[in-house]
Amino acid sequence: PVTGFTEGDDGIWYADANQVTLSKTLEVIAADNNSDDVVITFSIKDNAGNVITETHQLKIDIDKPAILVSFDKNTPNKIVGNKGYFAESRIATITIVERASNFNAEKATAGIIVKAVKADGTTVNIGNIVGAWEPTEVTQTGETKYVANVSYVANANYTVTISYTDEAGNINTAVDYGTSATPTEFAVDSTKP
Repeated sequence: PVTGFTEGDDGIWYADANQVTLSKTLEVIAADNNSDDVVITFSIKDNAGNVITETHQLKIDIDKPAILVSFDKNTPNKIVGNKGYFAESRIATITIVERASNFNAEKATAGIIVKAVKADGTTVNIGNIVGAWEPTEVTQTGETKYVANVSYVANANYTVTISYTDEAGNINTAVDYGTSATPTEFAVDSTKP
């Protein structure tokens, strides 16, 4: 509660006495103000008619990023359990749909976790296989599609997980793999027996 002040019918707070401090909490409803352009303006007028006005800009983002995955090679030679076997390298195209102001390429790359091992379980050094993130288009809702390619070139058994948390702390919705064949567990083996 505000003490020492009375709110007038005009919405202005008037001091009851020689008060010099006013504190009031304003709640901004995120669902109603989901934008990078939220502007809040405060105006205070004292009993002498002096007015001070301050403006503050807020960014509110409550939308979860979306992740879409597709592959250039989508027909495995064989599937055993959930694992596909490919005789040549494959490239995954990862698309993250996110507001431009909240996209972080380093976080997006870090969220792609690839484990590559030989048949005996020893690790295969694959280096950095995630390409640069590029904005490709703006959606009707004002979000941007960021795209990077992941190149699975080395002969290895791959397991892949993908996630992304934007700068506002929103965690992605379920990854949309579309019609991708065995997108999270597959082997690349280009060596002839």
